Amino acid sequence: MKTPDHVGKHVIGLVKLGKIIKLIDILNEGSKNPANIKAYYEALCKNEKVNPLPVKFSNVGQGGAALSYNAKTMKPLYISFNTDRMKDPEYAIIHELTHQIKLETEQNAYLGRKDQSPTFKKLENNLIEKYVYSKFSSILYKS
Repeated sequence: MKTPDHVGKHVIGLVKLGKIIKLIDILNEGSKNPANIKAYYEALCKNEKVNPLPVKFSNVGQGGAALSYNAKTMKPLYISFNTDRMKDPEYAIIHELTHQIKLETEQNAYLGRKDQSPTFKKLENNLIEKYVYSKFSSILYKS
């Protein structure tokens, strides 16, 4: 006998003007504002003593954010964010900042599954501990 391996999802939220507003959208209000994303990224760069890259808001392959760089010179060019696809903007920004730092310090962007390596994860986890739910978070969640 087979049992389905899926769990029913329940949308938790409230109804406003006849439309349901998901709780996750309420919690993330302001966090997907392009100006807030740019300000948060620049604040983290300043604190980490990294030169901020230009920030673009456009479609990004399969994810919600991406670092673009010159493959010949190994120099970062810009960071792109797709606010429609980002589930957690704070994590996405920190993740891309980790790619940027690794590219600038090691000339390795840790693309694909390489961003799951211990070397990459160690820096990423340090940045997450340092910045998630920190005084910098308020920049991202301004409305």
